[in-house]
Amino acid sequence: MKIAAQLSTTKVQQTADRIKQWHVLRASANPGEEAAVWREEIVKPVFRLAQVTIPTLSHGWGRSLLAVFVGCLFLVIDQGFALFVAWDSDSSFDNVARVVGILMTATLPLLLAKEPARTSSKCDRLVDSLNSVSLNELEENPSLWMSLDRVIKTWKRTNHGQ
Repeated sequence: MKIAAQLSTTKVQQTADRIKQWHVLRASANPGEEAAVWREEIVKPVFRLAQVTIPTLSHGWGRSLLAVFVGCLFLVIDQGFALFVAWDSDSSFDNVARVVGILMTATLPLLLAKEPARTSSKCDRLVDSLNSVSLNELEENPSLWMSLDRVIKTWKRTNHGQ
């Protein structure tokens, strides 16, 4: 799960870096080829992320984290019940060990959710990069700005806005 999130995060970061370098890409394009460069270098990678990478990651992570959460919940309940029942009869070391085990088990889903949260943060930065380019293109190139606006709206609707 962690590797899948890291691969997705890398793809999102690479796309965001491309967007940040749009002015360099545009300057290197031949006259009249700006729209084609825009589609190839910006629009297609963003749509590829929106159509394949992010939904696949979300689908896999959602089910996996749910399974881990349910498993950890049952372990916490089981150990909490055992701790409650045997508090007086067990040694204090056993009781402390159970409390530590409960705390570690309860935090496991949060630790696992760190990677998808990192990917989500990178996606937010990608949208920030798109918005930054959008502000510059509004005056310079209105047709490109409209295309960019569609890309931003599509991205924001991807995966229910997550």
